[in-house]
Amino acid sequence: MDVIKYILGVFLILFGVYIIAANYACIIINKRNKKKGIDKHHSFSPVFGPLLFIIGLSFVELSITFWVIIVFLVDPGTWLILLGLPYALFKGFFSGKNDV
Repeated sequence: MDVIKYILGVFLILFGVYIIAANYACIIINKRNKKKGIDKHHSFSPVFGPLLFIIGLSFVELSITFWVIIVFLVDPGTWLILLGLPYALFKGFFSGKNDV
């Protein structure tokens, strides 16, 4: 049973890293498309990669405290939520439109 738990944990860790890497690929592809004038946007998967990574760490029984901080700081999707959501809310609240 422990072997299955470790295999599942490693799979979740690798899948979380894959999603974080895909978020970086989205940044590169979006910049490349903008440079070429292509009106196509690839979106992020915010918070999903770090959560899978942390769940995988708990299955493998590694120390989670240090990795939680690092993995959330590395993921650009998390930064999108941390910085983009307050900006969008602030901009929406003070846009001057009275749609009620």
